[in-house]
Amino acid sequence: KLWIGSYHGIYLFDKKKKSFEQRFEVINPRRYLIADTGVIPTHYDIQKMDVANDSIIWFNCWTAGFGKYNTPTGKVKLFLQDTRLSTPVRSIGFVITKFARLSPDKYLLGIYDGKTALFDGQTEKAQFFTVTNNDYGEEQTRYVTNDRQGNVWLLQRGLLYMAVPGDHQLHTVKIP
Repeated sequence: KLWIGSYHGIYLFDKKKKSFEQRFEVINPRRYLIADTGVIPTHYDIQKMDVANDSIIWFNCWTAGFGKYNTPTGKVKLFLQDTRLSTPVRSIGFVITKFARLSPDKYLLGIYDGKTALFDGQTEKAQFFTVTNNDYGEEQTRYVTNDRQGNVWLLQRGLLYMAVPGDHQLHTVKIP
């Protein structure tokens, strides 16, 4: 079986039966209307997924924040989908571009339109921090990932940062 993230949530593909199944019910959907239409958007553009264990998949969306998917029930809980900017035309929440696993239940969230965050899966709370000495309101993090050696990479405002396992600090990487 294979988990597949899409623009409409998460699907389970059974390779033997060659069939898709979807159980994807958001228990705390973001409530905002698209101006002049009265429509509540229901799309969840799954960008990246991390299978934490047999029953939990963590994922990020550009449109809906950071999420926790319970595989047996299909229930989804969203985090960091708070409205940061609201106008008569649209409502904007955190744009979480990517994330990296630091340890079991700890994630580094790359947030484009806010501060970088550490997310604790046990407490389901985020702690925001500034990566550089500059206190930008929007850090413009574009990419966060783990490599095969366990290093964490973060691309922000044209600078590349790396954290070696066990070091717990982000270091600037100079690229000639």
